[in-house]
Amino acid sequence: MKNVYVCCEGQTETMFVRNYLSQYMGQFDILMNPIILNPNEKTGQKGGISKYSSAKKEITIRSKEHKNEYVTTMIDYYGFPFNQVETSEKGKDPETWERIIQDDIGQPNCIFHFDVHEFESILFAEPEAFHIYGKRVVEKITKIRMEYPNPETINSRYESCPSRRLMGMIDGYSKVMSANQLMANLDIDSIRRVCPHFNKWIQQLSEL
Repeated sequence: MKNVYVCCEGQTETMFVRNYLSQYMGQFDILMNPIILNPNEKTGQKGGISKYSSAKKEITIRSKEHKNEYVTTMIDYYGFPFNQVETSEKGKDPETWERIIQDDIGQPNCIFHFDVHEFESILFAEPEAFHIYGKRVVEKITKIRMEYPNPETINSRYESCPSRRLMGMIDGYSKVMSANQLMANLDIDSIRRVCPHFNKWIQQLSEL
């Protein structure tokens, strides 16, 4: 059994790792251990990446603490402070940024991973999972899915990123509780089939 420590951006990602991903990865003899990052120095609240140097420091510390194991991340690509990362490369996509940041952290056991564009993207993998909120919501989710190549590309602008779309469609939507309810109607393999970036990450972890 190999230990993988997952540095999570917030409570939603921590819930996902603890309640769902850890069970799935067990088939590969991988034990997933969520750790919530706390780099938001302005608010003092856990969750959210406002300062790259703080996130880098904590991920580096975790990597050194578990130097004979592995450390990975679940951090939203959307809203990440890329302007604080020193690099001369241009035309960067999520995978390029992952490589740049992983090299900058410089720990051989660290696998830096972005949620593209944010965690809530994967909830759009199967519109029928939204049946708990009624037929109309399922129809809206289906329509959105048909407008994009895959769930990870749902990110037109600030007002229409996946999480804000869900908040606008579902009364009383809660990032943690609602995501937990939706994941109960999803499965990791269904997500992997339609979310290529997420699938690549899971494949990489499964081969450790």
